[in-house]
Amino acid sequence: MKSDFFLGLEIHDVSIWDVKRTLHACDVMEERGYNALILHENDLLDATTQVGDNANFGVADLRWKKVSNRLAWLNKLTKRLDQFGAKLYLEIKEPSFHDYLIESYPEILDDTGKVNALSHVWAQICREKTEQIIKNVPLLGGLIVTLSSPEARVSLQDYIADTNKEVDFKAWLSALIDAFHVPLSKVGKDLFVRDFAYTKHWQKETLDVIDCYDGAVGASIKITAHDYFPRFPNNDVAFDVKKAPKIFEFEAFGEHVGWGVVPNCRVAEFIDRMNFVNECGGSGAFIRVSWEAMSGPSALDCLSDVNVYALSQIVNGNKDSLSIVKQWCVTRYGLQDVDLIEEISQCLLESWTVIANAYMDDKVFPRHSRLPSSWQEGWHSMLTSGMGNRHLEEGYYHLDEIGFSKKDISRVFKEKEEASNLAKSLWQRVLLVLSKCPENLQQDLSLPFELLPFYAQKFEYGIKGTLICAENTSHDKGFKLDELKACAENLEMIANQVEIIINGRGVDAPHTVSVLFDPEHIRKFSQSLRNSFDFFYKNNEQEKVA
Repeated sequence: MKSDFFLGLEIHDVSIWDVKRTLHACDVMEERGYNALILHENDLLDATTQVGDNANFGVADLRWKKVSNRLAWLNKLTKRLDQFGAKLYLEIKEPSFHDYLIESYPEILDDTGKVNALSHVWAQICREKTEQIIKNVPLLGGLIVTLSSPEARVSLQDYIADTNKEVDFKAWLSALIDAFHVPLSKVGKDLFVRDFAYTKHWQKETLDVIDCYDGAVGASIKITAHDYFPRFPNNDVAFDVKKAPKIFEFEAFGEHVGWGVVPNCRVAEFIDRMNFVNECGGSGAFIRVSWEAMSGPSALDCLSDVNVYALSQIVNGNKDSLSIVKQWCVTRYGLQDVDLIEEISQCLLESWTVIANAYMDDKVFPRHSRLPSSWQEGWHSMLTSGMGNRHLEEGYYHLDEIGFSKKDISRVFKEKEEASNLAKSLWQRVLLVLSKCPENLQQDLSLPFELLPFYAQKFEYGIKGTLICAENTSHDKGFKLDELKACAENLEMIANQVEIIINGRGVDAPHTVSVLFDPEHIRKFSQSLRNSFDFFYKNNEQEKVA
């Protein structure tokens, strides 16, 4: 690894304030050669600063105590990181504010009481927050900022949609980048601006502005377009960034592939992705180990840790996925049996095929690793690459819209069936060697591989049912009513079986299992298939009569 290569570990849940868990992450970083810790929380800069004219008593005083406590923790953290030459970065979405700020800056709101994304004060507020954090956390490495996402509290995109106002987005963006860049650059700290946006247009505009800083501002780019979806193409917009240093965002936790509840071994994929990073002239990479929607679990605490281990190995030149997984088995679990190491490593690597098969080509069916609420929602998700679209009307279901022919459907059905069969065989293989494993490995392997077949099957039958319903709705006279009924019945069986497993494990089962495999949610999706079955059955009978 080049001495100046940015290799980061990102925490993206409430455990950024958990001393033991975060210091443990530092230990992992030191052991594996990571040199940057990223704390990701949308309003993190608001939580660690107090802006404006606020008297130091009452509520303001209480708030300042909370801010002071957080700052003390960040300073402790930066000193721990400094012991092995690593830096702390805060990842945030801006503009943002906490409500107390309205008293000092009433211009935050427009005449209707809505947050005014075009207010001139945002640059001033962002600059003051940046100056404060630099002063109060002197060892801070820098900031990673998203400035073009509807997920920020102040969303320019939503404001434009609500008001129909015309905006010079590049000018708006430049003013905010300056608000962060100027104070950071004065003290030699980094600023990276993320490409994370909900449309390609906004993404391109963002990257164009970043490049205008002639390398003084970096670009933080997700390794795949929009999000960490398996099988999605590399985020080729990186080639459009000519001057800015580029760091690439990877994901270990499994936001879209099972949250570590099921195996999530992306090592082979990461090797291919890192080749792309090198082709783009990337100057760094970092990997997310948790997710804001699931507080508590971390990739560092389950089988997903193999991805964190792998990234540092790949960056240092190891491009053999099997050897990487074997080394991880030895270092994490102390395995010595050569045959056992081989079999566990092979099972982990092969399990990725099962997980990736929840996706079809570049079609996003899962909703953050769960089934959609209905087949209609799943269809819209596939149609919009996971974004959904509330403006689509009922009945807008034509196979041509997602580029699928009947031949494609046959191929997809076969792929899903093969994935389910592979998942079952992997669980059987793990069962055969489980007794030879140390207790901590038994615990990490048993439930994830036991649940893997159910994970594969819920998407097999969910996807099959959705495509059958879409085919029927598009009046191709396919109907396939027996197959549709079987999909609904199989999903209900999965819900019942998983419910037994969850109840049987009681408090020993991670709470995320009951969310990922929520039986009622699976039954709800099944009911949407049954409702369509009834509708198509009536239509079919009427056509027979006609």
